[in-house]
Amino acid sequence: MNGILYVRENVNATKDELYDGRNKKAVAYRLELTRRSKGLNKQDFAALIGVSKNSYSSILSANQFPSIPTIYTACEKLDVDPNWILIGDSSNLRHSLADLLYKLHQERAE
Repeated sequence: MNGILYVRENVNATKDELYDGRNKKAVAYRLELTRRSKGLNKQDFAALIGVSKNSYSSILSANQFPSIPTIYTACEKLDVDPNWILIGDSSNLRHSLADLLYKLHQERAE
């Protein structure tokens, strides 16, 4: 099962709460959307942001909140604004990336 569907199906939140929310489930969802938008698999993404695959799985399961250094590393490596990951604010993202993220979100919502 892909990570986006896993997060969506295994948390008690609406799709909008996941896209715009500020809890660890929403952060996990946005990390996963961003990973997918960059075409990375989970193992490569975990290595890129400096966590083990198990740690990333724990983040996706909303059992663990990613550390601030991990979030900032992810944002630096993926060229996204930390506000997107932390609070769902896409206003500082490149327009094309914001559109792609929203499109992925809508596709998974159906």
